[in-house]
Amino acid sequence: MTHQWQTPSFEEVELQTRKSHTACLFDANKILVYGGEIMSHIPRDVLLITVTQGPHQYLSFNIQQIEMKEQDPRRSDHSAQVSGDKMYIFGGVDPQGRASDELWSLDLKDLKWTKCPQKGAIPS
Repeated sequence: MTHQWQTPSFEEVELQTRKSHTACLFDANKILVYGGEIMSHIPRDVLLITVTQGPHQYLSFNIQQIEMKEQDPRRSDHSAQVSGDKMYIFGGVDPQGRASDELWSLDLKDLKWTKCPQKGAIPS
């Protein structure tokens, strides 16, 4: 490990500046980026970043931009966590600017969203 900063090159995907998103690590070398805002618009995609270590300890990044269908919850300012084969998101703000108290899961194998039933006192 070099303990030095490097600027990665993302030639295969044109990335736009994104804020209020989440990024979750899973499978030891994959990062899942979801939601947030790009110029006040909540995107309908998931970025899957696979990190591999190349020669001389340099890292390389393979980025897949996966467009989601209409079933995704589209959120910014939410929280997210990966557990097993699913990413869970809670709360946040929807595209109309409304606060949400919903819990959703994304199956990481088939990339399908499911709204999770909630019981008891749901956090606001």
